[in-house]
Amino acid sequence: MNSLISKIKKIHTALNSIQFDHIYHYDASTSSSNRYIVWQEEAQADSNYLNNNLEEQTVQGSIDFYTKTEFDDLADEIQKTLVAHSIAFSLFSIQYEKETGYIHYTWNWEVS
Repeated sequence: MNSLISKIKKIHTALNSIQFDHIYHYDASTSSSNRYIVWQEEAQADSNYLNNNLEEQTVQGSIDFYTKTEFDDLADEIQKTLVAHSIAFSLFSIQYEKETGYIHYTWNWEVS
């Protein structure tokens, strides 16, 4: 079984390979940017057990991208990066937030 931290670092490495400066882990409260990414690990997903021992652990989390630009190409870049790093993901939602003016994309990811 690979270590939990090495799985989490896989997401960190993938996102930081994007040529973009506003990427945050857990909290972006210090951001004043019109576009930024926040990611976090959240739980153990379906994992494999053998003889009552954890054989293969899968970690899941989410990536949130906030932008004030309609049709922002960074959304595509995030998906391409996840594919290039062999990270399973699904687009969970796209919402417009009237209060802030942000378009908010959310992806769920899993790493084994």
